[in-house]
Amino acid sequence: MWRSLSPEEATAHFRVPKAVAFHELNRFFGLPLNPFDSDGPWPLVAILRYPETPNIATLQIFSVWPESLQHENFNPLTEPGGFLYLGKETSRSLISILQDARAQLAHNDGTPECEILPLSQDKLSELRLRPGRFPATRQSYYYQTCNPLNPRGLPGSFTAIVFSTGSISQAPVSLYFKIAYFSLDDLLEPSFDPEQDAVAALHLDPKSLGGLISVLEKESSLLVGS
Repeated sequence: MWRSLSPEEATAHFRVPKAVAFHELNRFFGLPLNPFDSDGPWPLVAILRYPETPNIATLQIFSVWPESLQHENFNPLTEPGGFLYLGKETSRSLISILQDARAQLAHNDGTPECEILPLSQDKLSELRLRPGRFPATRQSYYYQTCNPLNPRGLPGSFTAIVFSTGSISQAPVSLYFKIAYFSLDDLLEPSFDPEQDAVAALHLDPKSLGGLISVLEKESSLLVGS
């Protein structure tokens, strides 16, 4: 079960900047384990809200390794490569957190709403997403149809959502969950790898947050265990 983190915990244990951690609209969640009781990674979920856009929340996820905390400028909200490993119970708990966040969003102000949809095979190649990098594993790719912070703007960014339950030959007990938010201009750099180099941030309006909840429910239903 995820538990709510105090601003002090988010800052001290995960190095979330104080200005973000102490903002009254922002919420942070971790697992009920002292980060210094194990070798990591230590998972973090952030729900960020903005006074000027009450119909939008940003979901950020990250798994913090101990060595990362040694870097002076480390910030889990801007560091690339964020992911989570979810079990059956932690999936249910995350879904509950997202449902609560959706209930707090204002009704849409009439701007176009975004959706979460499956990503086609041809689009995977175009975006340099490579499900074949781990053969014999079950993987699912989704994308957000627009960025609700800029719904009518030019498509300058892209958000991919990745799920994997591991080997197709074994009963799945954990769900790998990754978000990759990046500028399409980043693809002009040949070495850019969206799954490794993008930030795990997803800007959500009520419709796309509902879509994410539905997708997470579908993907986590494949897990065995309680």
